[in-house]
Amino acid sequence: SEPDQKPASFQRELSGRIVHAPDRSWWDYEGPDDLRHLSIDLGGGGNCEVTEAEPLNTTNPVPTTTLLASYPGSGKRLTWRLLEALTGIITGDDWDFSHNGYDHVQSLKTSWPHPEGIFQWGSHMDQVILLVRNPRFAIPSYQTMRFELNYSTNWTQSDLRKDYIYTERPPVEAWNLWRDARFPQEMDRWCWYIDFWMQGGMRRNNTEGTGPALDPNCVDNTFLDCAPKTVIAFEKLYSTDLNVGIQESLKISAVLDNVENVNVISEEARACVYEEVMNRAELYFKRIDWNGPDPDLKTFTSQQLNSMRAQVVALQEKYSEGDWLNNPVAVELVDTLNSYVNDIQAEYDATFIEEQSALA
Repeated sequence: SEPDQKPASFQRELSGRIVHAPDRSWWDYEGPDDLRHLSIDLGGGGNCEVTEAEPLNTTNPVPTTTLLASYPGSGKRLTWRLLEALTGIITGDDWDFSHNGYDHVQSLKTSWPHPEGIFQWGSHMDQVILLVRNPRFAIPSYQTMRFELNYSTNWTQSDLRKDYIYTERPPVEAWNLWRDARFPQEMDRWCWYIDFWMQGGMRRNNTEGTGPALDPNCVDNTFLDCAPKTVIAFEKLYSTDLNVGIQESLKISAVLDNVENVNVISEEARACVYEEVMNRAELYFKRIDWNGPDPDLKTFTSQQLNSMRAQVVALQEKYSEGDWLNNPVAVELVDTLNSYVNDIQAEYDATFIEEQSALA
């Protein structure tokens, strides 16, 4: 079974080196001073070296580009870094906080259709990789980011606050208020983003609000093939088991291998690339200096956990029947959702007993 994705900070060891891994998705930030890195194969034998990534050279044959889609707070930054390291080409983001634009990137991250995302890259992206994270941890991670950005409502406000990212955890009281006000909506949005991409860009309502309809950007693959090529589980990618992490990262390589004009580092060096990316986090996140309460204190009530479990079970059942049974991406998704259900159920059981004891 999958290891629990604990909200508390923990240490993970790779090849004798220790990397501090905080409670939230500290891989999600992108800014103009972030370092970009690629990897080069050192003459075979599975060895590699991480060096600086470069903009896409548009004078060469245009490569197939990849959109990384997830709910905010799901660790897109880690997956993004792996995409750079595997291909040597810089990445971008839907709001262009990275200031890398859309013309010279080979991959791009988005939270679309969540309101934190925006579909403004036009025809620059060709295919989708879906990244998922247990909502039990993705939602608190998202709230921490919103707190650090002072709950900004536009690009300018967010850009001005970007240096506050990874500096402060919200007070427990602020989390509890936000959680109780936003949980139903955010849980619904977590489910919706999975449905949207798994169904090839299906929106819940058309422009008239009369029923489901394909996103105009996805109709006949107008701008993008919106059906994901694979599902990446953050928990596996960031597993304390090195081999589990490597195997999950190889799913990204497999997607890139199957498209045109994308140069991926040699197969024998890919495990090294994963390990180097995980071991060199300090090169990317120089400002990490969190203040605030222990992240273990960001919890959910038993009622919320029960609702969360029920909604994940509904997705699990939905993609476990009919034509989905023969869809390999759906099979991957259901396997991941199974682990989420088990983890949420276990926490629900413990929380319910604790709440009942407090009432006694």
